Amino acid sequence: MPVDLKLSNVEVESLRQMRTRLNKTAVSDAASATLGRAFFQVIARSDVAPNAVLEKSADSAAQLIAAIRLADLAGLCGVMNVLQVRLANPAGWRALQTAGVPQAVISRRLQLAGREPSPEDTAV
Repeated sequence: MPVDLKLSNVEVESLRQMRTRLNKTAVSDAASATLGRAFFQVIARSDVAPNAVLEKSADSAAQLIAAIRLADLAGLCGVMNVLQVRLANPAGWRALQTAGVPQAVISRRLQLAGREPSPEDTAV
């Protein structure tokens, strides 16, 4: 049974507002971690949530962004497993936020719903 990738207008607005908040520089590791917990709550409402428990993750921000670029919904959930591990380390989470990883998850989810242009649409 195919997964419905559609998002309501309220979900789209919520995701875009969260992405905007994540784009602002965090004043501290603790503030970034608090925003990270809010990110997990907001993104879970759009069917993107961790689907496994990992002990640790050595994935770099660049590796995660590359994995997100063309990920399907299941792939995004896999990335969320890594982000969940990294949220436990406030400094590590802040580095991912600064690199744009959670923002990339939001953008990809919006792309999958057809609410923003996808890399596949702009390929030459």
